[in-house]
Amino acid sequence: MFKSFSIQSITMEEPNWKPYIARTKMKLENGKEIEFPVFSWSYAFCLTSLSGGQLHAWPHCGYFSIRGTRSDYTGPERAENPKVLLAALKKCYGWDKIPPHIKEIRKDIKKTKQIFEKDISKFIKECERLNKKWQEYLPREESLYE
Repeated sequence: MFKSFSIQSITMEEPNWKPYIARTKMKLENGKEIEFPVFSWSYAFCLTSLSGGQLHAWPHCGYFSIRGTRSDYTGPERAENPKVLLAALKKCYGWDKIPPHIKEIRKDIKKTKQIFEKDISKFIKECERLNKKWQEYLPREESLYE
């Protein structure tokens, strides 16, 4: 059956954090290239997909970074503690929602940073494990025709 929604629900929709997993490549000093997952959130309206920016969790360096889609963001661009970035986003744009699973992701990237600094092959294996774990944090896509 088709799910109904009103025009008011579209225009009054609250933006929210939409999690996703990006993949990035990095060239090491020895010339070898590795690929690893970056857990990310887009601050967006779900129905219209209008985005206000992205928050990324970088497993090789253990910090979070912000990339705004607007040029008026003047807050910090990276921090080990995501609370610093979230406070800046709240001050600049009034975004006050907490990204889902951010505590778990923070623990994961703190651990992988230490592994990256010691053993690249273990880091690659840990990132494979994290990619599978992080898939569970992604929302299940729902159909309008359920």
